Amino acid sequence: MDPTLLTFRAFFPEFDSLSDAEINLYLDEARDMVSEDNFGDCFNRAVLLDAAHKLSLSQNRRANSVPDEDGNLKTSSGAGPLTSATVGGMSVGYGSNATVGTMSSFTNYYSML
Repeated sequence: MDPTLLTFRAFFPEFDSLSDAEINLYLDEARDMVSEDNFGDCFNRAVLLDAAHKLSLSQNRRANSVPDEDGNLKTSSGAGPLTSATVGGMSVGYGSNATVGTMSSFTNYYSML
């Protein structure tokens, strides 16, 4: 299973409304950021999950953003404060922010590895 656009769309239909270009951008970034040495046989799956995770975060950010007077998007409510971080294994954790409301649309795709 190569981490291609076709494979991504088959595994993650929740992103059907996004353009091919946007998904490919996140797939390319994931290929550069995910270490094949660390994930071994699971590398391709890790690339797909990394892209899905970051796309989910991006959608959440957009949903919680409003334009400022210059038309730039400003986050009206964030994911909350940083609660944990790991450098070697590339991990980060955020607390919840009461102003975000329901986070049912957010999925931690890393938990699927």
